[in-house]
Amino acid sequence: MQAHVARLRFGSKRLSSDSPTSSRDSPVNGEEAAGASVDGFGRSVLALDPKSSNVVEFIHIPFVEFLASLLFTFLSNLLGVANETPLLSISIFEGLLIYMLSIIFGSRSGAHMNPALTLSCFMMGQCRLILGIAMVFMQCFGAFFGALLTRAVLSASSFTDVLHIARILRNERKGSLTDDLLFLESSSAEVGKIADNSHLDQRQDFFLESVLTSIYIVAYIVPMSSSTDGFATASSTAIAKAATTFIGYRTLGQSTNIARTLANNVMISIFALDDSNWALFYLFLLASVLASFASVLVARLITIMDHPRRCD
Repeated sequence: MQAHVARLRFGSKRLSSDSPTSSRDSPVNGEEAAGASVDGFGRSVLALDPKSSNVVEFIHIPFVEFLASLLFTFLSNLLGVANETPLLSISIFEGLLIYMLSIIFGSRSGAHMNPALTLSCFMMGQCRLILGIAMVFMQCFGAFFGALLTRAVLSASSFTDVLHIARILRNERKGSLTDDLLFLESSSAEVGKIADNSHLDQRQDFFLESVLTSIYIVAYIVPMSSSTDGFATASSTAIAKAATTFIGYRTLGQSTNIARTLANNVMISIFALDDSNWALFYLFLLASVLASFASVLVARLITIMDHPRRCD
């Protein structure tokens, strides 16, 4: 069986999770692949078999994810160039950016650009294990080069300003607790209040990150699982991205994408000489994994509830 990944189909073509060459080269195998997409979760854990898989496509799909993640990270990071960008404009821009990249790259790789989304597609049986691992690696690698390109086109001071304005560098809101203690030199009760507020912020960030990431993933995998065309999937994902950005941007900054968060944290450590963001990175990582599982459960539930209607 060929390695496969969720592929968006545009125009008159419908969404298909099988390889584009399977139905063209062998009608019988095309029917088998279509059936495998229904209950393909067990098959999705199989390793890539070079004898029965299109190795060229296996290399092609992660490379497309690399390009898409690079462009997404670079262009979204540049939102901080304007000092007073309205929140609504930022949200609309990120939604349009996701839509544009989905239209360009969706028919080639599925345009995930998000490791949590790739993990969800794997659990939905739409992505082989090794192919999914390669996609996640290339998403992080592409995001790193996108963040590096952001630094390359901006001066050092402008780059630092962008990190703060886009909420990528969060030390203005969540500075070092040690520095706060030295500055305040207050009573132990005041110190305890600061520590409690810090833990409360972390729990709120974890919850909000999990919910927003889940919304974004569900907006992708539900239309994809329902065999809608690529335009519908791209549109729903773009709307979800705009909505989640509008809700969480002022609190979380540019999150809901662990590849972009990882790449920007690396750039902050290298060029801004600030490692404070890593203290919260595990929260975003765990939130992404939790959101992947939660999104699959929600998608399965929606599919089960919708199944009788679709069978009539």
